[in-house]
Amino acid sequence: MARGKGVVVRRLAPLLPLRYREFDARLTGGGVVVVRFDEWVGRHYLQHGSFDPAELEFMTDALEPGATAIDVGANVGVYTVTAARRVGPAGRVLAVEADAEYVPRLCANLALNDVEGSVQVIAAAAGDSDGTAAFEVAADRAFSSIKPLVAYRGAGISREVPLRRLDTIWAEAGEPQVDFVKVDVEGAEVEVIAGAERLLERCRPALVVEVTPERTETEVRSRLGALGYEDVTPPTFSTANRAYRIVG
Repeated sequence: MARGKGVVVRRLAPLLPLRYREFDARLTGGGVVVVRFDEWVGRHYLQHGSFDPAELEFMTDALEPGATAIDVGANVGVYTVTAARRVGPAGRVLAVEADAEYVPRLCANLALNDVEGSVQVIAAAAGDSDGTAAFEVAADRAFSSIKPLVAYRGAGISREVPLRRLDTIWAEAGEPQVDFVKVDVEGAEVEVIAGAERLLERCRPALVVEVTPERTETEVRSRLGALGYEDVTPPTFSTANRAYRIVG
């Protein structure tokens, strides 16, 4: 049955008018984002009624009004909107999103929640250098990446996108104190961390990082461990995500 429903979503949903695929999803702690049931985030909402509730709670606990957060792989804005509502108009969120199809939807969700004044959207991929990268588009765009696709089949489309280190983005933002960073970039998490070492050493933010496949988890833990971070993942987290803090 699961396979059958997947076929329906993948093959029939794209044929429906957009208004029949979109719905409002309520966020943990308030706010709303428009999602699509034929994409991963929307399917997750339909199945579970929420998306990463434990991770979002971890993030809000790490942030105070006036703080700064960075959302790498912002998608349509679940983490970005939640963070912006938490830090308020005196705070700041840097939302990094490589997929040009998601950027306008992200901006629309920011406007829907009246938080666009607190968010700077960076239309680029994050990595370990500054330049450009080939962006492999997945059939479900949530799984697109600058790395070879492992979680979802490709759409046969590759696009060149700007590539930026988080250290560069942070420096251009004025090097604010950053209290939280989320990284979900479908296999390129190690490169993102490699390009953020100055930020991590200076600010010591709490982190939520997606760590699939297993190789990625090992490399992420090793690189962050060298910077003094420890895995503090609550048992309520999704099995794909890990939380890290500098303890002590």
